[in-house]
Amino acid sequence: MDDKKEIELFLDENNEIIFDILIEGNIKSSPKIRFICENKNYSLSFEGNKTDEGVKITIPKLDEIFSAGEYDSKLEVIVDDKYFVPMKLKTIFKKKVSVKTESFSIKRNEKLEIKSENIKINCSMAKKPAETKKEVKKINENELKDLIQKVLKN
Repeated sequence: MDDKKEIELFLDENNEIIFDILIEGNIKSSPKIRFICENKNYSLSFEGNKTDEGVKITIPKLDEIFSAGEYDSKLEVIVDDKYFVPMKLKTIFKKKVSVKTESFSIKRNEKLEIKSENIKINCSMAKKPAETKKEVKKINENELKDLIQKVLKN
């Protein structure tokens, strides 16, 4: 049996592990190979499938079941009526690095600065009506008396 090894997997994506397993001896049926991952309350078991590369175990996203951290794991092999644990592992689940924008704000500069060159302003203004000048005539005392008498008669 191997010493405990470490393996790193991502919680938020599917993972594939391929084990190269050698089974020797006379066997009557196909072996069952499982990868077991344990937390404090329960264990998850993932069946292995024989491929040309070895025994492939697919571990789906586990971010809704496990949290990031270290978990005890093992590889189980059941041949006929015999149970073997050829490897124990410390599985470290990590979240894949991602960047998200949660919120944003817009800061507006309150000072408004306008720069321009060659500004021409054309405007027409109404002219004030010309003041009419009244003629002032100087009169002597006799002429004043005559004027007053004319006004009083009318």
